[in-house]
Amino acid sequence: MKFFNFSPSAIRNEIISDDICYYDLAKYGHIGRTDIVVPWEVTNKAYVLKKYSKDYKK
Repeated sequence: MKFFNFSPSAIRNEIISDDICYYDLAKYGHIGRTDIVVPWEVTNKAYVLKKYSKDYKK
């Protein structure tokens, strides 16, 4: 799909962050927590996909 780059370097740049303490995520989980922001739960491309789907249906 033209909105996502699935190359290893792009995945590393968009999803994997060195700022996250993965130990705390493993210990306490990340679902429902508001004290942390994990990049793989960011929906920054949702608006693009929504617009694309509306344009595609026309």
